[in-house]
Amino acid sequence: EQVRDGRPLFVRELIVCQSSRDSNSLCDEVQVVYVHGSCASQEQFQLLLEALSNLCDDASSKPKRIRCVLYDMLGCGQSEVIREWGAYSKTEFEADLGAIVEKYTESKLPLYFCSHSYGPNILLS
Repeated sequence: EQVRDGRPLFVRELIVCQSSRDSNSLCDEVQVVYVHGSCASQEQFQLLLEALSNLCDDASSKPKRIRCVLYDMLGCGQSEVIREWGAYSKTEFEADLGAIVEKYTESKLPLYFCSHSYGPNILLS
């Protein structure tokens, strides 16, 4: 999907925890954007997603719903490879992350990030 002009990235959205239990929590739904490391893909978070889905089995766990947004950086995983060297700059990766947050998250919900390896470097810039 074109996250921004000339940036065809693979993006996956899913709900890993959706509980039907009653709750008076102020934060019944949260969202998490996952940023993988270099030479990796969003698939590296699969075991973590499975662990999060088990939270719903615990009646005391919060939140009731966890929305996840995962993506493959340009040239990684299921995203396209572009032969232009400048397409892989840190600035471009930061702009991709910003576009993903804007396009795939809801501003009224708490937003968390999970990142690994090169991911924090992009996230914390």
